[in-house]
Amino acid sequence: MKSIQEVIAAKAARITHLLTDVDGVHTSREAGVSICELLSENIPYGFTEVNGDIIRPLIPCDVFGVPEKDGLVYISGKAGNPVFEVYRFYTPDGQGIIDLISHRIAVWFISGRNSPCVRVRADALGAQAALGITEKHSWLNQQEWFNPGSTLFVSDNASDAPLLKAIREAGGIAIAPADAQPEALAAAECITHASGGRGVIAEIAKVMLSEQKAR
Repeated sequence: MKSIQEVIAAKAARITHLLTDVDGVHTSREAGVSICELLSENIPYGFTEVNGDIIRPLIPCDVFGVPEKDGLVYISGKAGNPVFEVYRFYTPDGQGIIDLISHRIAVWFISGRNSPCVRVRADALGAQAALGITEKHSWLNQQEWFNPGSTLFVSDNASDAPLLKAIREAGGIAIAPADAQPEALAAAECITHASGGRGVIAEIAKVMLSEQKAR
């Protein structure tokens, strides 16, 4: 299998869109999405309401109150419901997305889950969010902007293996994280050194932008 540097070097000039699954790419496969219960009846200060969901970004800290490096947590839930969804994001991935967008590469978060945390995270970075999309390939084929030959798609899911393969065969770039499911690894053209939630997008962005500078 070719290295990520080899693949991107050969195809970077044609890439206009980066599409990324969320769970297992932006988040760790081990940690996944956490669910917690708010023991107090009062919503903690600092939450904001977005379309009926209350959402708050938090910076994780150690037991001494020192912020942890490279982590950002989003918590969301329905107002009045004590159960909340928790997403932990890796901040260098976010910077990579900002840098890609600044270099005119459109970034889409595409996921079968419809999470308010993911939508707010995408909005904060200037990315687009297509959430609740269970048939990704079918949905993409209905979008006027979608051209598999000019798309970089990264996913860890076995269910995305056919889409990874289709993009690869069309001349686009299909990438899987190091800890992706076997079917995704087999369908991808290259594999990142990083595991899900630990810099997959940052790694891709670094190579993409390095190639753009070289040109």
